[in-house]
Order: sequence, then structure tokens, then C-alpha cells
Amino acid sequence: MIRAEFRKIFDSKILWLLVACLVIVNGYVQIDKTHDRYYTPDNYRAFFTEIEGQNPDETDAFLEEKTNNISEGNIENYPMPLVYDMMEISAELRDYPNYLNGISDNTQNMTAAAIWGGNNTFSYRNILKTPSAYQNITEASLLPLQPSLGIEDATNGRISPVLGIFLVFLIVSVIFLRDRELGIMSILYSTKNGRGKLFLSKCTAATICVISLAVLFFLENLIIGGTLYGLGDLSRPMQTIYGFYTANLPISIGAYLLLYCCVQVIAYLFFAAIFTLICTASRNNMTVYGVSTGICIIFVLCYYLIPTSSPFALFHYWNPVQLLHTNEIFATYVNVNFFGFPISSKISVIVLIFAVMGICTIIGNMIFSRTRNLQYKKIGRTRRRKQQVHNRFWYTMHRYLFINRGIVLVLGLIAFSAIFSGDFSEFPAK
Repeated sequence: MIRAEFRKIFDSKILWLLVACLVIVNGYVQIDKTHDRYYTPDNYRAFFTEIEGQNPDETDAFLEEKTNNISEGNIENYPMPLVYDMMEISAELRDYPNYLNGISDNTQNMTAAAIWGGNNTFSYRNILKTPSAYQNITEASLLPLQPSLGIEDATNGRISPVLGIFLVFLIVSVIFLRDRELGIMSILYSTKNGRGKLFLSKCTAATICVISLAVLFFLENLIIGGTLYGLGDLSRPMQTIYGFYTANLPISIGAYLLLYCCVQVIAYLFFAAIFTLICTASRNNMTVYGVSTGICIIFVLCYYLIPTSSPFALFHYWNPVQLLHTNEIFATYVNVNFFGFPISSKISVIVLIFAVMGICTIIGNMIFSRTRNLQYKKIGRTRRRKQQVHNRFWYTMHRYLFINRGIVLVLGLIAFSAIFSGDFSEFPAK
């Protein structure tokens, strides 16, 4: 049964065409990000090639020499922004042991103040909980200065989340709606395994495809980032990545990349579970498209419009879009206010996402197993002019884009990417 579901995917030429096109688009956007910085990948790689093997003191002396030469007007091989960026990052890494040692002192000073509203408030409890969050980090020596832009670009896909979720929707639609479009669901329902087992087979096939898709986008971004800027030593602490200075996980960069990939898979599977429930409960394709688009818009608006200091901040933190922006979860230490008690945003959002995924799967199975043999309705004109189709590929494209109104999703995706492309861009810097 699972093999039959995979055959639907393999036979969907328009889906494979879109996957290929969107993977190419994602790769182009990742490479185009290099124009947002004041120095080229060649400058970046050459700099780290020259300081390879140096200790922190030698690196600081090297950077000071380059800074003096630039200040005196001498021509250097490296652009001024590159040298200044490396000096700032090197200073942060050198100060990291002091940062760890100062957490306990800052906690005592902050709890001594009376501005937190008493001992039974979220702020006070959150301050007391902070030192224990960093107690497992035993890295007290100076952190090495190594390439991090490759890691940053690999884990900050500009449009990868948008393209990935769009393809997840197409995969789920092909698996769960194809049989209805062909009008064979009444036959499948009457068979021995046409209810619960058929639903589980569809879910299994969709899960495998969605996991493969998430890994594909991750590996593409990682290969592009590593090729352009380099990855450095993957065994060094994750705090050496720019922007992860306050991270409280005692893991290496290699372990974080694996963790990042797993969280991306979870986010993709969550949206797949939502789309599965919608496809199972809907009786026409326009309902599937409209409800799916509406839910995605609600998630995006809650994530971007609700500030973290708002009383409704839970809708920001406990949001699947937060999982797609994985770096924002693990780059720092954050607790959410749950009725006055601080709980980890990392753990709570993942637990909640798994719970919602399980609920969607159970409800979808109940609906699929108990539904009647109703005809799947297609929204469109009842009478159509007879058309002569000469090729299966063009017929498939015509059916998905025009008969089933798939062109609406394509145009919507283009408009969304054009309007919100600035939200995924970065300032020219590190």
C-alpha cells in the first residue's frame, strides 16, 4: 500500500518539476546573499587561511596590525569591513570566560533590586533560573576564531522555509487528494484495508517524502555555505558562531547542525499534519487551498506581529514558524511566562508541536475511517468545452494549475515572496 502512494508521487511530473525549480531558486537566493556583504567569499576564505594555526594572541596582533595599516592609508589585501568584523568577533570570543563567570554575580545584583515586583513574579523566578541554565557549559578557555559565515548562511535560509512548506502542501495534496480526484475512493473504502490502514499508509509515505524534502533543503544550504565561506572545525563549541554568544547548550557546531536538521524536520512534519487533517476533512479542493493558506497566514502574523514582551507572547514562541527559524530558539537562553513560572521555550515549543501533530493525526484517522462514500467535489464550471490533449505532461500541468486552481497557489507564493523578501534579507555585515 505504501508503494502505491509512492507511485503517485513519482508519477506526478508537475510536482517533480516544481521541486527542481524551487530547489534551484533556493540555491540562487543563497548564493545571491553574498552581495549583501561588503566583502567577498574569496576575501573571507583568504583571511582565515592566513590566520590558520594562530593562537588568540597572535590573531589579535595580526588584526591590530591590519587595522593600523588601514588607518594610515596603506593598501591591504582585506577590506576594512572584514577586518573590523573580525576584530569585534575576536573581542567577544576573548571575553567569553568573563561572561560565564559574571552570570552568577549579575543574578545576585539583579535579585537584590526591588524593581522586579516581589519574589513570586515571573521576572524574579526567571533571574534565579538563569545560572543553572549555563552550569553545564565548562568551556572556560578562549574560544577560537574560525569561519562561521558558512554556518550562519546554512542555518538562515532566506526563502527556504517558504518554499519548503509550499512543497510540503503539494506532497500532501498529491497523496491525499489524488484518489478523490480520480473518483476511486468509494472503491478503496469498500476494501479490507481501505480505511485505517490506508490512512496510515498515506501518512507514512507523506512522512518519508517530507523528511527527505527537509533534509534536501538543509544539505543544499549547508553545501552552498560551506563552499562559499567554509565551515571550520565542527568540533568547536557552538558559541563560536556569530550570534550564538549567549547560547546555553554545551554542544559542538557539528551537533548543532544535526539538531538544526532535526528541528527543521519536525517543523515540516507539523505543517504536513495540519495539511493532512485539512485534506481529510474537506470535500472540495478550494476548501483545502483556502483553509491551508489561511492557517499559514495566521501563524506568520502571530509570529511577526506579536512582540516578545506582549501578554500574548506565547503565540509568538509556541508557533511553528518559530521552529522554521531554528537559530532564534537555540542562539540564546529564553524562558516563556507560563502563569508566572518560567519554562524553557526550546522544550515547550517542541513538546507542544508534537502534541498537536498527534492530535491532528488521530482526528484525521477518525475522519478518514468513518467518512461516508461521498463524492469529492471539484469547484469549477459544470460544463466545459472539450479539449484535445496530446501529452500527459501538459495534461497534468493543465489539471493541477487550471482545473484544480493550483495557479492560485503559485501566484500567491510569488506575491508573498515579492512582498516579504525584505524580511529574509540581512544587513551588510557579519
